[in-house]
Amino acid sequence: MINQKVKVAVLGAGKMGKAIISSLKPFGYYEIYATARSKESIEEIKKLGVEALSNIEAAKESEVIIISVKPNQIDQVLEEVSQYLTNKIVVSIVAGVPIKWINRHVREGYVYRAMPNINILSNGAITALTTNNNEEEKKKIVENIFRKMGNVVWVEEKLMDAFTALSGSGPAFVCEIINAFVMAGVACGLSKELSYKTTLELFEGTIRTLKTKSMSPSDVEDLVVTPGGTTIRGIIRMERGKLKYTIVESIKEAYERAKEISKNFDALK
Repeated sequence: MINQKVKVAVLGAGKMGKAIISSLKPFGYYEIYATARSKESIEEIKKLGVEALSNIEAAKESEVIIISVKPNQIDQVLEEVSQYLTNKIVVSIVAGVPIKWINRHVREGYVYRAMPNINILSNGAITALTTNNNEEEKKKIVENIFRKMGNVVWVEEKLMDAFTALSGSGPAFVCEIINAFVMAGVACGLSKELSYKTTLELFEGTIRTLKTKSMSPSDVEDLVVTPGGTTIRGIIRMERGKLKYTIVESIKEAYERAKEISKNFDALK
């Protein structure tokens, strides 16, 4: 018996929406439809081998609807398609929009929130999922979709804003740090190309060591730092510049913004 493809609509094929499509398309398990506002985005959707439809057409055709729009657009989109969401799975990847608010538009469907990150481009994302329903079959469908993009964790909804700040925004923060390492290499006399290659290998290798050897960051530091050596001089300078404090505060700022968006939706009547 041939398994029937799951029909998935991506409403709002912007950067994240297109990344989701690119991640799912090669597996062949899904029949994907997508929507976009600009002609340029519609052409990009077609180049991915996906049919571009209106929001209503895509919602009608699909079993799983992934909402991938900006927070200020979600109300309009859900209002437009609400009558076509009965008994369907609706997954919002929109930051800060609570399930109870989405349920106003999806009264007889199955609502989930997901927070992936842009690493779905390489199937290396970590996605947080949450829901308030107990339909195990539906949960498995949603989890399987996001496992095609990387790893998945289920969390309580109250943790979604924190996950948004740490993981959703995280790739941009990590790239800022990588850029700093590359600049440092150039400042010390390396070519930009060599500095970039070395930095990527450095991060990949360190992460591999942490994961495969079950070591903590402090364990690795202890193996590298020697009394009066080069590394301790650099770490002392980092401490003087409050590097850890700056990173923590940056992620907390993103967290506060996610909470602001949530509060704005909670305040809507």
